[in-house]
Amino acid sequence: MSNLSFNRVAGTVFAIVALAHLYRVVQVLPIQIGSMAVPQWVSWIGVAGAGALSAWAFRSRG
Repeated sequence: MSNLSFNRVAGTVFAIVALAHLYRVVQVLPIQIGSMAVPQWVSWIGVAGAGALSAWAFRSRG
């Protein structure tokens, strides 16, 4: 796999993850791990982090 193909695949995967986090925030979906409820602000970090990685992957040149 060339670098350009890898960057496109990675950028797409990170974009999907960012959109999933954004969907959770917009729909106010609860997430619980064991007995601990995960707060909504964690998904905002996920949107920012995955979105930044997606943009970085798409801007990188192969």
